[in-house]
Amino acid sequence: MEKTTAIAKVNDVEILVIQSEKLVPVKPICEALGIDPKAQRQRIENDPVLNSTRVLITSVGADQKEREMVCLPFKYAFWWIAKIDSRNVNEESRERVLEAQNKVYDLLWDSLNAYQEYVEYRNHLIEEQNAIKDAARIEFNTAKDRMMEAEKEMKRRLSITFQDFLESKGQLRLDFNPDSHE
Repeated sequence: MEKTTAIAKVNDVEILVIQSEKLVPVKPICEALGIDPKAQRQRIENDPVLNSTRVLITSVGADQKEREMVCLPFKYAFWWIAKIDSRNVNEESRERVLEAQNKVYDLLWDSLNAYQEYVEYRNHLIEEQNAIKDAARIEFNTAKDRMMEAEKEMKRRLSITFQDFLESKGQLRLDFNPDSHE
């Protein structure tokens, strides 16, 4: 028996994927949307893309009888839902079909728009990092200039001789004699 996994809910009906091949049975989706499974099976058979991908599998129903099911590969199920003509379904099902199609269109938009969002996000990160790098370059150049000035001053101070010291000390000495009143 094939293992199945629920991938979505349509009108509170779990949509299952047959895991080994990621196939989606068509009939449960039709029932969830309130549309005719036989008409959709015919529609799939008439569609050149969907017909070439559809798979017929045999499954055991709740009544223990084997039944043939039309399945689509998971990646084509959305294409099929998007192509259902909501004008050709009964009035009470139309809203469910349109809601499902809007979700498919949203998925398509999100998928196509994701790359653009990625590019914008990446460009924003690059611009931020360039600003940080430019600020660091300015800080580095300023620090480099200060370092060169500090090294220059260090060399000047290292070159002071004892004689230079005495001479500068002497220049600062004021001869003041408190006893003289001149």
